[in-house]
Amino acid sequence: MLRKITFTLVALLLAIGSQLMGAQLPLHGGYYRIKNAHSGTYIGGTGTGNDAVKHVAAETDPDYQVFLVVRNPVNGFTSFKQVARNSFVTHNNSWTGSFATAVTGSYRQSFFIDVTTNPDFCIIQKIRDDGSKANGIGYDSDVPGSSLFMDKGADKQNKWLFEPVISQFSDRLQTLIDQANDLNSTALADAVAIASEKLSSSSDVEIDQAMQELKKAILDYKTTSFISTPVDITDLVVLNADFEWNVGRNMPGWNAVTSWSTKPDMVGAMTGFAAEAWRSSTSAKVARTVSQRIAGLPNGKYNVLIAAFATDQRAGEQVLESSVEVFAGDKAASVSIQTPFVNDSTTIANATVYTITDAVVVDNTLVIGLRDNSSNANWIGFDNVKVFFNGTVDLTEVFAELTAVYTPIKEFYDAIADEVAGENDGDVAGKYRYSDFVTLGIALSDAQAILSATPYTGTIESIGAAKAALQSARLAMVKYTAINTLPEGEYFVKLGTYYLNNPGMGAVANGVVLSVANGGLQTERTITDAGQIYSLSLVEGVGRYSFYSRLNETDVYRHLTENAVYQPTWGSSDNNWRTMNIHFDGYKYAVQTAGSASAKGFWCLKTDSELSTNASTSLDVNRDFVFEFLSVPSVFAAEVAAGRALLDAAVRGNGSGEYLAAIYDAFQSAIETAEAIVLAGSAQTADLMAYAAAKVAFVPNTISSSYALSIKGLQVTTSRQTLSLIAETAIPVAVYSVNGTRLSEFVVSGSKSLTLPAGVYILKANEGVQRFVIY
Repeated sequence: MLRKITFTLVALLLAIGSQLMGAQLPLHGGYYRIKNAHSGTYIGGTGTGNDAVKHVAAETDPDYQVFLVVRNPVNGFTSFKQVARNSFVTHNNSWTGSFATAVTGSYRQSFFIDVTTNPDFCIIQKIRDDGSKANGIGYDSDVPGSSLFMDKGADKQNKWLFEPVISQFSDRLQTLIDQANDLNSTALADAVAIASEKLSSSSDVEIDQAMQELKKAILDYKTTSFISTPVDITDLVVLNADFEWNVGRNMPGWNAVTSWSTKPDMVGAMTGFAAEAWRSSTSAKVARTVSQRIAGLPNGKYNVLIAAFATDQRAGEQVLESSVEVFAGDKAASVSIQTPFVNDSTTIANATVYTITDAVVVDNTLVIGLRDNSSNANWIGFDNVKVFFNGTVDLTEVFAELTAVYTPIKEFYDAIADEVAGENDGDVAGKYRYSDFVTLGIALSDAQAILSATPYTGTIESIGAAKAALQSARLAMVKYTAINTLPEGEYFVKLGTYYLNNPGMGAVANGVVLSVANGGLQTERTITDAGQIYSLSLVEGVGRYSFYSRLNETDVYRHLTENAVYQPTWGSSDNNWRTMNIHFDGYKYAVQTAGSASAKGFWCLKTDSELSTNASTSLDVNRDFVFEFLSVPSVFAAEVAAGRALLDAAVRGNGSGEYLAAIYDAFQSAIETAEAIVLAGSAQTADLMAYAAAKVAFVPNTISSSYALSIKGLQVTTSRQTLSLIAETAIPVAVYSVNGTRLSEFVVSGSKSLTLPAGVYILKANEGVQRFVIY
């Protein structure tokens, strides 16, 4: 694809279009010398290793001053290939520059050309590893032959002009003219004549415009004067169809959502370079898409061929959730997931060419590509895209396409009237926006007018526009989700059926995932300590929440980080890392790591037993709203109401199952105090703990000489000043005084004895509570 041009004579280089173009973008696929607007020197250099990129005088190794520009029109990311040795200008994500062969999985050879800041020159910024822009190519020394550095702004002579090698542009135009003549010199004679006039132009823009116009003429000829269909138009309409223009993660022509990169050395159906997306086989599933929007197509039917693969690299054959597909417009073909995974070579060799037939274009635009709708294929890729024109389309087919879109959207519209916010209500969590609802109604009305017209006298483009408006309006119909509106305060945090819990450092150490196995997730709500209570505060400067456990661990209070693990310290720079967004859909909440957080996803339940984060940066209303935040006052009110019911059913007395007067009266007093706090709406964690202690002490009389207490999985006996316990499996046990003070807490696995002075005590274990007496 890339034509090799050797420049050995200084005279030839001086024959380029020498006019200074100011802050003008170079054209993709063009050859340029890159001149410094301050010093008049050029980017070049013949050396290797760090600091090999120099700014040199015009006469210094001129062959090494010519660069092929590889530019993605989707995002403007640009790479510079030194033609003399097929090496790219490379940065190290910091200040060092070098020349290197094409990378495959990074932005180290990608730059952005800023033409808006100053009209007199271009500023070349580097693209960092995270895809952001930063200072780029400049220098400290004016002396020709000095190194260029990759962290300079305009104040350090990051001021560049692109001088086109006009002969190369003319050669490309001549090649296209030859192709047109070979196709049909008579039918394309006028277009060829117009293009030929530009062969002597000194403007790269003018020559490129002539090429685009000639391509359009060839496309029109192929799609209106074809002898048979389908007819291949790939080279005329698809940029970088075979990905040979790829430089690392810069894929000219393609719009990549999530981390797509280049895979070299492909074989079989996929050759040379291909586009790939990879994630760890054990990480959370995430949607991945790469697409190209082809504009200016004649309306009609198109066939699209795409070579693709998808595989799950986990060991063994998996139960698959296949939703990988290649697509063209509204049509798609499913990509089968290869399993069991053998090795990379086998996966690549088994790539398949998928065909999409008769994708209908009615608005001169076709979007093609590959998408993964969060399947369990961790490695996907595609290559060698082909587009064929397959004939015109009649109104019957177009009306059928519009009807197929209109019908389900109209059904949706009629069904959601009660779920739309009022005209003057603004945004309401859990409701559709009123303005979006009105827009959808207008789109439906316009489509209905077309479908009911007899006869229809409009254009095929109008039908396509109505269809696109319907799809766009339906896509916008998303229930409003509020962000970071949860009042600051203390909360129980519930994930599905589990409460997040801090069982202490002995059970869940710093940096350890919370799970059912280690007590970090519990099905029962516990109010006897503050392990399930979290203080949520909006952190100043970032506007997101910190999650601090209220459990006092020897004057240490641990917090949950963005990775959903406990840590005890909060550094001065942690505000931007260890804070979370909380989204609300009117019913439940989604917790999103944010800022500079490494996880950058949403908290979720992994394998039904662990708190984890997924890798998605976009909110999924069907997946992420899984949390409940129960305020301490609301939990306190519910617990006190349950306590009142328990007290009302209790009987004061000395018999079995009755309550000693002192115990009854103490709990009655605690209930009355708690009800006053509920009425005042002032409940705090300390109030809940005090109430919990009183409830623990409210235990009925047990008449038993041996005190073989009925606690599941635990054998309990008492003797003189001794409590003896036996358990076949590990069971946490706590012993309290009759007034609710915790005296001892331990785990019984096998047998254990505890010496206690004579008195009445309370034993709590395995979700059971019993009072016992030591003599």
